[in-house]
Amino acid sequence: MRTALAQHVLDVFNESGVRIVTPACEGHPEAPKVVKRADGHLPPATPVPGTRAPPSARPRRRVRYHRAAGPPAMHDTPPVTPESIRASIAATIACDALEVRGDGHHFEALVVSSRFEGLARVRRHQLVYAALGDRMRQEIHALSMRTLTPGEWRAQGQQ
Repeated sequence: MRTALAQHVLDVFNESGVRIVTPACEGHPEAPKVVKRADGHLPPATPVPGTRAPPSARPRRRVRYHRAAGPPAMHDTPPVTPESIRASIAATIACDALEVRGDGHHFEALVVSSRFEGLARVRRHQLVYAALGDRMRQEIHALSMRTLTPGEWRAQGQQ
């Protein structure tokens, strides 16, 4: 039994002169095999009713810049530093310990806060991401973090 979508695909190919034959190979006897038209070309794709075209088939938006201005310069924004990340986190989350290291592109953070009590690791990371706000999408390329409660931190022999 064929689905409506499979039947539509078969109908479209048959209308444009492409013959679909099964079985295609030994491994998948049910898979259809596309046979090209006599002129050697496949017909142009026809959208299936009720579906969207794939992103590759959609027209791309072109970004245009004013000739005098040019594209936005990367050096207009100050570089991201471990200190600026530390300040953003500390402004939102009360931390018992906060360490941030990095090279300007990739950063590592250790955040110890009693606010993480009872929260899963994903929720803890979400709190740190929220503290950084749009900086995570625009300025910070990569941030690896350890989020611990004070008890977890003491148990690891830190402090």
